[in-house]
Amino acid sequence: MMAIVQDSSAPNPRFFSTMFLFSAAIMAVGILAGAVMGGSGPRATSNPPFTEMIWVVSATYFVWMGFAWKASQLEAEGRVEKCAAACRASLISAVLIVPLVLATTISQYAQEVQPTIYSPETWAALPLFGVALFGFLVFLAWYHSGNPAASKRFMLIATLSMTEPALSRLFPPTIPATYFMSAAAWLTIIPLMVWDNKSDGEVHWATKAGAFMWALALYLRYTFWQTDAWQAFARSLFDLVQ
Repeated sequence: MMAIVQDSSAPNPRFFSTMFLFSAAIMAVGILAGAVMGGSGPRATSNPPFTEMIWVVSATYFVWMGFAWKASQLEAEGRVEKCAAACRASLISAVLIVPLVLATTISQYAQEVQPTIYSPETWAALPLFGVALFGFLVFLAWYHSGNPAASKRFMLIATLSMTEPALSRLFPPTIPATYFMSAAAWLTIIPLMVWDNKSDGEVHWATKAGAFMWALALYLRYTFWQTDAWQAFARSLFDLVQ
């Protein structure tokens, strides 16, 4: 979404605006589920209740999605200058999400609101690995702003990666359900792969890179999140900021 010139070689930009709306719809469903079901049921397998910080993160997400969607629409119309302004606003909104997620994670860790089948350190691995991936993808979108095709793909994949916490609100956070929701969120990148292949005859390198980085983040999270090494690292990390 950092594209600031018309990308004539890429798929129709309206595909990207549709995908941004798709991501926003998933987020809206997750927020509704979290608001209604958060904190209900057995503490061991219940998602934490919605807090003020989660509402702030959610609101910032939708502001970001609004700018991203508008930028993709302006690009489709060839309105380059206005598209550039919307892209900058989208980038600023995306960057703001990172410290907000970190602040929310710190708050939840301190309050120990996680399902009791997890330690606070294990539960914290979910947002920490997620926001690290998100932040890096946003950075890549900015870094490749001179390459519209790559930039908007990195931003779209960053957007799709944020559907994971939304999807996780739909089911009790058991370990199998957590694995399943992470895989389901990753699969939202498939329409982009199909679109790339249909339009250009191959999957764009940025799509491949983003998909790989997302899969790697999931692999590392679920390899280490319950290990003694991660528990010690997370405790040390939170001790520094509390």
